[in-house]
Amino acid sequence: MNKLIFSKINFDTADINKYFLTVLIFIISLFSLTILLSLSNIEFENAFKLAVLTLMNTVNSSAYGISDFDFQNLHFLTKYFLIFFMIIGRVEFLSLLLIAKKFLFKY
Repeated sequence: MNKLIFSKINFDTADINKYFLTVLIFIISLFSLTILLSLSNIEFENAFKLAVLTLMNTVNSSAYGISDFDFQNLHFLTKYFLIFFMIIGRVEFLSLLLIAKKFLFKY
């Protein structure tokens, strides 16, 4: 057990590893979607913004600088990638880890 600095809270390093794994899964999915969108002839900056918005299930607006992005001209595979990663973003990674806990973290 470890103790958090300036508090009486104790935490287990296994919990830290689980939360780190969720962040790692998010980063991997973010960069994989960015690469897939870049391969479908979308500029890297717009692909990265669209990947973040897709994984966070956020609405496309002028606040993000891609309000004039045209989804109708995308290839159908690109649309399927966006749908798939939007589902991944909607399902919380922590809940997936809790379901798969007995398979991933055997002690």
